[in-house]
Amino acid sequence: MLAELVQTYYITKQNNSASGVLSTDPDQDRISQYYQHLAKARAETLEQLAETERKLAESERALELERNQIAQLLEQQKAKRDTLAKNRSSRQSTVSKIRRSISSDKNYLAELQRNETRLKAEIAKAAKRNQVPMDGLARQKGRLPWPVQGKVLHSFGTKQTGQVNWKGMVIAANYGDSVKSVYSGTVVFADYLRGYGLVVLLDHGKGDMTLYGYNQTLLKKEGDKVAAGETIALAGDTGGQDSSSLYFEIRRNSKVQNPKSWLKR
Repeated sequence: MLAELVQTYYITKQNNSASGVLSTDPDQDRISQYYQHLAKARAETLEQLAETERKLAESERALELERNQIAQLLEQQKAKRDTLAKNRSSRQSTVSKIRRSISSDKNYLAELQRNETRLKAEIAKAAKRNQVPMDGLARQKGRLPWPVQGKVLHSFGTKQTGQVNWKGMVIAANYGDSVKSVYSGTVVFADYLRGYGLVVLLDHGKGDMTLYGYNQTLLKKEGDKVAAGETIALAGDTGGQDSSSLYFEIRRNSKVQNPKSWLKR
């Protein structure tokens, strides 16, 4: 447009020059001033448009930067939300495991208590059935032989689980090792007893009894009489333990005793 305006102004100027160089027509002067005013206004308008385009470009860059910052903030918030959700899930899983563990421990404790009740019931019945007079263990304290030779895995009175303590001792033994009677007596129970595995219970008279549990095989039956040192069973893991061993108890009038104080040192 500016080029066309300048060209029109130039042609008009040339025509005027051809018609009379010395002409001083006022109309021609007004036209000339009008074209100059238009050219100046057009130039100013173009400058304003250029400035507007520059400002628009700057605004667009600022908007783009702001959009990028918002996108980064949104991504950071999403990452934080995901982390919180993961931590919450982990905590819930941990709480569930703890609750299951507590429930399992309670069930195991209840089972141990039931096993103890069953054992006491068997001892009570065996005591009633036994009518063979024997002299008991009173004079044998500290002199009894060990039923098996091995390391003591659990001692009398130590914690078994929860509030339950060991009422006997657990002695390490190989599978098939001979389990021997610590003193002469009569077999009053020879069978599987839950929590104790295959058990031999010997009555030595005067309310004294010894119990041999966790066996792999029983070699005696109820009513058999055995001598001190006689093999009555073979060691095993029928009590549910991880490895072969022997569970050994001594009771006097149904009250548990510390076996170590009765066995040879």
